[in-house]
Amino acid sequence: KVKVTDGKIYVASSDLSEDEVYAEIKINYDNYYSSDGVMYLWDVDEDCLYALDVSKGETELKKIMAGVIPYFPYSSGGNFYWAESDSFKLTYGDKTRMISTKDCVYCYNHETGETTVVIPEGGKYEYAHVQYVDDEEIIFFGYYYGDFETTGTTTKASWSYHIATGEYELLYEYED
Repeated sequence: KVKVTDGKIYVASSDLSEDEVYAEIKINYDNYYSSDGVMYLWDVDEDCLYALDVSKGETELKKIMAGVIPYFPYSSGGNFYWAESDSFKLTYGDKTRMISTKDCVYCYNHETGETTVVIPEGGKYEYAHVQYVDDEEIIFFGYYYGDFETTGTTTKASWSYHIATGEYELLYEYED
């Protein structure tokens, strides 16, 4: 069990009876995400993402990304997933739709230190929230806007993106 509060990172004692201070942090963090012993903290003053691998005994934050505002951040398997913010307008007749994310998803691999694109551009999705990630798929909530410029409609739904095939699968469509 790991938690962050009051500028300190706490871990559970070996008998799980109390929380012990593991490390102090000197950043103004907004949110933190963790999985498999790796913590990610977003510094709101510097627009930077830091990582700390508690499972390896690290006590110093490591800057892994700067100058990018991650949308729908999510951590799974120790890795960090996000879409970048973007802002562009689509028009169909008198209807307009503002899109707030780039049409791709990134992954920071904590083992290799590399950032890769896991959902490439071209799908025409606005990513709002990741719900699940494993080696085979990414399940997310968002909007498909690929038909907007010809029909004026978007599809609000939960989708599965199959990593091996690059195919999207509609899981559940919501009324807009």
